[in-house]
Amino acid sequence: METSIPSPVTVRTRPVRDGRCAENSPRRIEGFETAPFVRAVMGPDVAAYRDAIRPELALCVGGTDARSKKFSNDMIVKLGLEAAAKTIQDFYLDGKKSEAADAVPDALIDAISLCGPAERIKDPLEAWKCREGRSRRY
Repeated sequence: METSIPSPVTVRTRPVRDGRCAENSPRRIEGFETAPFVRAVMGPDVAAYRDAIRPELALCVGGTDARSKKFSNDMIVKLGLEAAAKTIQDFYLDGKKSEAADAVPDALIDAISLCGPAERIKDPLEAWKCREGRSRRY
């Protein structure tokens, strides 16, 4: 069953936009620019490309932060993947990097990456171009 998760671009940019647009904010949104990052691997083997991305995501989610302060991990929690975020971090910080990579769900990879044949990534690519917070000046 596919897991529907919110746009990672919106999760990251909405707090900035809301804060800068607040009536009493000393910093305004005008002139502020965002530039979301998306991994892209195009070719016929979706499973192989997902597997190639897993170790990097395991490091980002599980190995770049301490258990007590976890920016990258918290981002995955905000996407609705709390159990996966905890499992990945527990494995990674216990030195089980391979298990951490195996714990990265397809839903996370598909939400923040484009991988597979052109016909599979065409619509998601257009969605990335249209998502709130795309690279632009406010």
